[in-house]
Amino acid sequence: MVTAVVAESNCSQPLRLSEHIPFGPAYAVAAGASIALQRFYLSHVLGSLRRGLGFAGLLAALFGALYGLLVSEDTALLMGSLLLFGLLTLVMVITRRLDWYALRPLDLEPLDLAPVEPVPGRGPA
Repeated sequence: MVTAVVAESNCSQPLRLSEHIPFGPAYAVAAGASIALQRFYLSHVLGSLRRGLGFAGLLAALFGALYGLLVSEDTALLMGSLLLFGLLTLVMVITRRLDWYALRPLDLEPLDLAPVEPVPGRGPA
């Protein structure tokens, strides 16, 4: 939830900053601030600086690709389609040996929702 809020707020930061500085530097400052905040937060949540840095690297690549799409006016549709195709290919390659049928929910015991008898001497009289 927190990461979604930070990502959403990053969408409006370049617009506000670009009123005072050019769009490229404004986007870089906003993306850098968002990436740094995400790295800090996820390093603590995931319990590892290495994991936080890995996530920040992936986020930086994503912001870089999105910036490329934003500044390419004539080829944005083609670049977006190629980016989506590349991401789909990556997911398919990574999960090619995953046995989807072996995945199942954890076997949890059903909850006992029967009413509980009150303890004598306690509770409302």
